[in-house]
Amino acid sequence: LLARLASPLPWVVAVLVAAPWFLLASRVEPGFLEAFFLGENWKRFAARSVEHTHGPFFFLGVLAWGLGPWLLAGIALVLARIRSPREKNDDASEPRGRGFLLGFAALTVIFFSLSSTKVETYLLPAFPALAAVIAGETARALEGGDDRERRALAVAFGAVAACFVLASLAGLLVGLHAFELTAARWKAFQEETVPWLALLPLPFVFLACLHARARKPLRAVLVLALALLSAFPFAIGPARAATRLRSCEPIALLIQEARSERAPGARVASFHYYYRGLPFYLDEPVVLLGEKGELHDDAFLDRPDLYFDDTRIVTFMRGSRPVLVAMPNEKERPARFLQFFEQAGAVPTLVGVVDDDVLFLVP
Repeated sequence: LLARLASPLPWVVAVLVAAPWFLLASRVEPGFLEAFFLGENWKRFAARSVEHTHGPFFFLGVLAWGLGPWLLAGIALVLARIRSPREKNDDASEPRGRGFLLGFAALTVIFFSLSSTKVETYLLPAFPALAAVIAGETARALEGGDDRERRALAVAFGAVAACFVLASLAGLLVGLHAFELTAARWKAFQEETVPWLALLPLPFVFLACLHARARKPLRAVLVLALALLSAFPFAIGPARAATRLRSCEPIALLIQEARSERAPGARVASFHYYYRGLPFYLDEPVVLLGEKGELHDDAFLDRPDLYFDDTRIVTFMRGSRPVLVAMPNEKERPARFLQFFEQAGAVPTLVGVVDDDVLFLVP
């Protein structure tokens, strides 16, 4: 693994592919290279984290739910492989590249576990490598594994099939429950999801069990893999709903509605929270009140009017009304906001609540 990492070829290819884009971006935005490499990479890795802070074992949990039931299959097969008689473990029977792929995945997990900032997507490079190892071990057990490996394959097959059945039933119950709710957070779910689609994997699981009973393990595994593909139609709706809920689009729509009906031309600010995507959806900068998130003071050198700490918030409000102020709908944050401005003589009014966010108007 280390010898392959030391090879200059992949590094040269990576530089040749990426360098032109970075150079063009730096011509358009002169501070891009420093902001990207220093701010968005080195400081996110080595500096004190202000968000996305998780424990050292965070990515082990990401691996577990990312691989799903196939993780159980991989563990069972690898353990059986290790425990097989030594004479079976000759070099000729070793799956090609297994050690390198496992080493690459382990190195990815260890490297990003050392980072002060941890996000689930950092671990994506490890998944293809682990999927290839699981597929290789499965193919080896199918083609001529010993009794221990065949038993492990049967256990793995049963575990994966059981997970698919439980997931389908859970998806059905969640979908039916969501259809009965009227909260705004389930609106996209209701419009785009048919709960009965969660049952699509079950016929494939049943067919796979029939092939397994008929001692046709290869067909059983392939049909079981199709069960996952059959779940995609049901997953599209929840995925879209979850993506929307985690974006700034709902609060941006509420702001636009409030502007048109109650506060034309009002500025937009966020209280003790940094909405990354809100400027994108509004197509304008958002004033940060009391919290600048991962941004540093030098980010506001050209626009000091975009950040006000707690000691200057009242000054901003007095000179910039009307102001629409957004924040996460947590118990402490809205209460602190109302108390803060009531003491300053300003009485904000609640505009509305959407998903996990709340919007106030300071007239």
